[in-house]
Amino acid sequence: MSEDLNKLRELAEAATPGPWFQSGSPWFQTGGFVLAGSPDPHAGTVLADLSDTWEMQQADDALDADHERDPDKDAAFIAAFNPATALSLLSRLQAAEERAEKLEEAMLNVQQQCENVVFNLSQRPYHPLANSDAVRIFGRMAKTLRLAALKTEGA
Repeated sequence: MSEDLNKLRELAEAATPGPWFQSGSPWFQTGGFVLAGSPDPHAGTVLADLSDTWEMQQADDALDADHERDPDKDAAFIAAFNPATALSLLSRLQAAEERAEKLEEAMLNVQQQCENVVFNLSQRPYHPLANSDAVRIFGRMAKTLRLAALKTEGA
């Protein structure tokens, strides 16, 4: 994984453990609060108070309609993207990257095998398969796999 993703993993592991909640009424006027442990501020820990973003929006005349601040939605997102969620996504990403590496290795192995079949048969011009459709198919497979590998490297 990249350095940024490793840093995100470290931050998620060090963050206040969940569950995290968006909290509002009856304890707060808005839902712009994120708490850990319980949505009740008497039992949970306030992690973020986004309620003042409404006042910030009212004071910001340059803010256009596409970028309105919504403390309730921001708090809901932060609560949903808690450390457990971040760690789960990072683990799934790491597993997908590992699977992709294994598939790429397998693809390169098949490509090499196809090229070997074509080469070996080309060295034996009197072999019954030397000029067969099988050789052309293996040649096309090798070329297709080589192009796929090049695209993977560029991605």
